[in-house]
Order: sequence, then structure tokens, then C-alpha cells
Amino acid sequence: MRTSIGIDIGGTKILIGIVTESGEILRAKRYPMQRQTQQEAETAVFTAAGDFMSALTQEERAALCGIGVGAAGHISYDTGTWLQCYNIPISVPIPVSKRLSALYGLPVKMDNDVHCATLGEYRFGRGKNTRCMVYINVGTGIAAGCVHEGMLIRGADNYAGEVGYLDLNCDHPYPYGRLEPVASGGGLIEQALSLLDTYPDSALHKAKQENALHSARIFKEAQNGDKLAQMLAARAVRFLSGAVCGLLAIFNPDTVVFGGGASKSPGYMEALFAQIQHDCVPETFKGVQFLGISELNADNVGLLGAAALVMQ
Repeated sequence: MRTSIGIDIGGTKILIGIVTESGEILRAKRYPMQRQTQQEAETAVFTAAGDFMSALTQEERAALCGIGVGAAGHISYDTGTWLQCYNIPISVPIPVSKRLSALYGLPVKMDNDVHCATLGEYRFGRGKNTRCMVYINVGTGIAAGCVHEGMLIRGADNYAGEVGYLDLNCDHPYPYGRLEPVASGGGLIEQALSLLDTYPDSALHKAKQENALHSARIFKEAQNGDKLAQMLAARAVRFLSGAVCGLLAIFNPDTVVFGGGASKSPGYMEALFAQIQHDCVPETFKGVQFLGISELNADNVGLLGAAALVMQ
């Protein structure tokens, strides 16, 4: 049975596991991510990899076809180099693939976290047996990936899918014409904090005091009739619908899958799906056979996708 190692590097944790070609995770371990400095981040990644690899049995090592790595930020897929990251202080490029390959004698590939999640969904989730799948991650930020006839579209510099930068309202003051500041989990929180003084009766004041101001709470309070929450939720739905309609027109997918923590906010996706069907050109939507939320475990989709990098 052929297997690969997946390494999913996040802002607070590193998840490493052995994954089979059918998507079964045979063994996995979570490690803390240190991110105060680049040196701490590098040390955390390579120490975690060393610990996991040293614990493999001879049989487990023999079955490996390679190591796949996913991380936030800008990644050179061609060289497997971690070029830059915003929530982890990567300022000097790190040749991750080259170093891991030299240490463990295995092929290594690296890509960004959303590309990996897209591959994980395509190979092991709703994307199986589809011709063209678009995956949209709605979490702290927003990004997307597209797999067409088995090939992930990466673009000239592996930057394809950064839809969070789309400017959907050029008349609105920066950055609130862009998608991510309006429709992502992080963006919703920032907007709420900036507008709380204008809405003194909003239930979101209590959420802030309870340290519970997040996208799920905003959508819950919107359902409860809170004016500020309703305004934020409506704008998020409208902006994200516009972006998805654009993706439908560009890629003409048969499958559209949403992942990420904010996609689980109560009522967000239901309102979004209704808005998409209202907004999009019918010809671009008629080929869509599935529009919905990923059924994969959100904690594992990045790991699965990283492992899939070396299974292609």
C-alpha cells in the first residue's frame, strides 16, 4: 500500500500524518507552531518533521512515496520554497522541499494551504469524479482553488485563487470594496469593531465583552434581528456571491465546495447559496451539479491535500 507524509503548517499548529492513496490517515501528530521570529518558525517545522520521521517503522518508511507540505503564504511550487507569509514572519525564503528531501531521501513538494485544501477536497472529498471543481475557503481570510480535469490551476507565480483581493465595489473606501475585508471571518470582526460605537444598542457589544466576537456570533445575532449584525451579514453575502458568480463565469465548474471556519457560521451559506442563484447568469450555473459545504474534517483537509501533492 503506497502512502505519503502530509505536513500542514498553520499559524498555531503543525499537523503531520501518514496518508494512504484512498485518503485514510494511518497516523497523525499535532505539534505547536512557534511564530515570534522566522528562526523559531523554521525550528518548529523541522523539529516536528524530525520527531515524526524518527518514529516511523521500517515498514512505514518503505511504503512512502514522498512528503507533501502545505503552508500559509506565498510558496514557489516549482522549487518548494516558502517565500513569504503574513501571520508567520517569513521574510527570508526557506527552501523547505530541498532541505526535507536532503534529510529524508524522499521527493518533497510544497504548496500554499488553500491549494492543498483544494487538492484534498478534489481527491478525497466532493471533487472525486468531477471534471471541474472550485473550492472556496472562507476562514480568517478568503481564497480559492480550481482543479480542471485533474490539474490544479496555479497560475504564473502560484498566486492563482487569491480572490480575497477582488475589488467588488470600486466606489467604496479601501479596503472595504475588496472581498476579504467584507466577507471573511477576520474581516467581519474588524468591521464590527470599527462600527460598534455607531450602534450602541447592538448585541455585538456583549459579544466583544465576552471575547466571543466572531463570524458565527455575528450571523447568529443577525438572525436575532440585530441591526449591525444584519448589515454586516448582508454585505458579506452580497460580496461573496459576486465573487462566486465571477468564478462560475470564468471556470464553468460542475462542483463548487466551501470550506473554512466562517463557512460554518449559522445561516451564512444558506443565504449565500440563495443569493448566488439570484445573481448569477443562468448559463454559468446550469452545469453546477453540487454547490455546498465540504464534508471533510476541517482539521484534516490541509493534511490530506499536502499528502496528495506527491500522489499526483
